[in-house]
Formats: sequence, structure tokens, C-alpha cells
Amino acid sequence: MMLNCSQPASFQWKELKKIFSMEKHSCIGKWSLVLAIFSLIISIIAIVFSCIIEPFDVKIETAIAVVTALMGICATFMVGWQIFSSINVSEELKNLKLANDEFKRKVEMLDGLIAKQKNEMTKEREARCLMKKEMDAELWIAKGLSFVDMRYFASYECFAESLYLFLEIQNTARVSSAVRNMVVALNRAERSLERIEVKKRNKQRYDVKIFSYNGNTKVNSEDWPIKKMSSNPNFQLIKDKVEELEKRRLELNERVEKLKQ
Repeated sequence: MMLNCSQPASFQWKELKKIFSMEKHSCIGKWSLVLAIFSLIISIIAIVFSCIIEPFDVKIETAIAVVTALMGICATFMVGWQIFSSINVSEELKNLKLANDEFKRKVEMLDGLIAKQKNEMTKEREARCLMKKEMDAELWIAKGLSFVDMRYFASYECFAESLYLFLEIQNTARVSSAVRNMVVALNRAERSLERIEVKKRNKQRYDVKIFSYNGNTKVNSEDWPIKKMSSNPNFQLIKDKVEELEKRRLELNERVEKLKQ
């Protein structure tokens, strides 16, 4: 096995240790085999010489010696088997630990990927939610513009709904635009109301339906857009202007109620 000089010193040191460890285990295995064979040969020679020098005679002592020798051999095999098993078990435990570490690493990697996907899905959901609110706000703007010459309070309410949504998505430019639209709606309502008051004084026919609101809207209830946006922290930036517009709307509304009487 050759070492690459271009590799880091720490890597080369690990490789050297691995090589020496392999050579050490190889030498120990060879010497163990030689010693085992040498011991077996000496044992056979000793048995042969003992039989030649002294005739083999079976007695009670011989039987005891044989049984004792067999028990020793069995004990030796049992101890050797236990050592061999323990070595195998240690190797298996080491492999299991490596497999467990690899499994944990893969689980952590999967957890990281899942967390990343959840984060991306959350961001995408938030982006879609903002997009939907912006589209809804633009629809309220369009609806308010369609009412601006026919139903002034309905137009004002539509612009207020768009203002609420623009505050939610923190679109500063469109917030200012919605406030201006609310001002335009009230200006037109006031001019129209002045003309109707003149007609009333001249005892001419007039119609106050143009000052109606949207559908079944409950003015000044919790569903009124000005009430909904008041809990938004960004509302504080336009609070004075919106409260002024609301005060003006209420005054115009009172004048309309007088015309209905």
C-alpha cells in the first residue's frame, strides 16, 4: 500500500497506523498458527515416547487421567469458544453501533429536509395570502370606483375596505391612494347633498337613495371596515386622517336622515 505525499499529514499518519495495525495482526496470526502446529507435533511425539518407554497398562488411575484429560480438553474448547464468541459479539456490536450512527445521521438529514420544506411551504402560503389580500383590495377599489357617481356612501365603504386590506399587507403607497379615494367619495357626496338640499328648499323632487351603503352593511358595527382596521398597529399612522373622514361622513349621514324626514 503506497502513501500519497500530496495528502495531509494527519491523513498519512492514519494510513500508517492502519498499515502497521494490519501487519501486526497478520504477524500475530502467523505465529499463532506456527505455535499451534508445533504444540500438536510435540504432543504426538510425547504420547509416542511415553508408550515406547513404558508399556501402556489400563488401570483405574489411567481411566481417571483420561477422564481428567478429556475434561480439560472440553474445558479448553469451551473457554476458546467463549473467547471466539466474545470477539464476534464485539465485532457485531461495533458494526451495529456504526449502523446506528449512520441511521441517526440519515434521520437528522431527513429532519433537516422536512423542516426546510415546511419553512418553504409556510413562506409560500404567506405569500399567497398576501397576494389574495392585495387582489381583494384591488377589487374593492374597482367596486368603489363603479359606485363613485351613483352611491357615494357605498363607494366610501368600498374604499375603506380596500384601506383595511392594504394596511394588513403594509402597502403604504396603496394606503395613501385608498385614503384619497375616500376623500373623493365624501366630496362628491357633499356636493350632491347640497344640490338636493336646494331642491328640497325649492320643493322639487329629489332622491336620497344615492346615499345608501353596500347591501346589508351594519354601519359602525364590528364589521365596519374602520372598526376592523383600528386594531392594526399600522392604523396609528393614519388614525387622525381616518377619524376626521369618519366624523365628516357621520355629519353627512345626519343631513341625509333629515332629508328623509
